[in-house]
Amino acid sequence: SIGAQIWASNITNALAAKNIALIFDSYVGVFPKDIEAFLFHEFNACPYLPTTYLQSECQAENVHLYNITKTQLSLLPHHSRIASLVSKRDYVQISYYDALQITSEHSDDFISPSQFYAQFQRILELYTTFPNNSVTIQQPVAFIVDTDIHTYLPHDYMYTTSIYGPLTSFSDANTSALVPWLSAFLNYADQDKLERKDFVICEECAGNLSDVPTEEDLNTTAYCDAVLASRCIVRTLQ
Repeated sequence: SIGAQIWASNITNALAAKNIALIFDSYVGVFPKDIEAFLFHEFNACPYLPTTYLQSECQAENVHLYNITKTQLSLLPHHSRIASLVSKRDYVQISYYDALQITSEHSDDFISPSQFYAQFQRILELYTTFPNNSVTIQQPVAFIVDTDIHTYLPHDYMYTTSIYGPLTSFSDANTSALVPWLSAFLNYADQDKLERKDFVICEECAGNLSDVPTEEDLNTTAYCDAVLASRCIVRTLQ
């Protein structure tokens, strides 16, 4: 997923892709403070970033994954669509955060699941519309699962996943099942022509809509970010 974010436009340009659908599976980029930019610099990623501005910011240890991702997405053709699959309490991303705290900061100030959830929603909120040659790319949409597992696309449980968890019966999942959502996301360019109607794909999440809580109020993952919930990919039949 991190590769798809950092190399998005490079990959699609190399393939001369005409129908572009990017899926970021289970990586948002929640890092301890001040470590993220240091890692990009130490791994010598700076010369390979897509713009001279990002390269200079990276050399100054002042770049973040969301900066790179936003730039890459802005370089995509205007018909591109982007989706993010993520668990509310992804144990691998949480463990990665904690490992960086121990090795880089020598601190045991670990991140709680509710703090992780709040932080990754704030990051996703940053991916607003992207200007590209006076045309606007659709806002990325998210499918957020109420669980702690990491990655969906390579696994059998992808077929039984809904917003409520990885082992939901289809009778319970209804329209909030992952596979129908992915199918619609991947095939929307043709589906509206077949069905002769407008087509909409929206963010999916289990929970009541709410603003992301402040640090002092972080004790739950039972809500859904109201800002993200309003995001949809819309294709109007002409």
